[in-house]
Amino acid sequence: MKKHALLLPLLLALPGLAAAQVYRTVDADGRVHYSQTPPASGKVEKVTPRVMPPSAGGNSGMSEFAAELDKRREVKAGEDQKAAAEAAQKKQKQDSCDLARKDLAFLSENAPTRIGSVNAETGKMERWTVERYDQSKKQAQELADRDCEKTP
Repeated sequence: MKKHALLLPLLLALPGLAAAQVYRTVDADGRVHYSQTPPASGKVEKVTPRVMPPSAGGNSGMSEFAAELDKRREVKAGEDQKAAAEAAQKKQKQDSCDLARKDLAFLSENAPTRIGSVNAETGKMERWTVERYDQSKKQAQELADRDCEKTP
């Protein structure tokens, strides 16, 4: 209860503090100064500060700022997503290029009759025919032409 009794005089004094007198003076160099205490000498003008009522929109400036910030974040997120998709596509293309070059190197180093693979139906190892070798080499070359960047 004592705390409330001490708080009451302070609350009653607040409007008086807000309406304190303001003095305007101009010094010898022509600079304007504002103070709550009048200077000892010189021309003094009493000024009554205008109290501005709160704007009708409240904190609309903050709302507009927050909306603009959200919009910028959305744009940035879209740009980041697009960059990530482009990076993933570039990596996939590079992986395809690397595989095609590896296949071409393997096929160039080995004769068609020295390459074999397991037949999916029989489970037995079979040597490649020249036609299968040529077809595999053609496919690897097409992938390399499509996915590998050409240097001038």
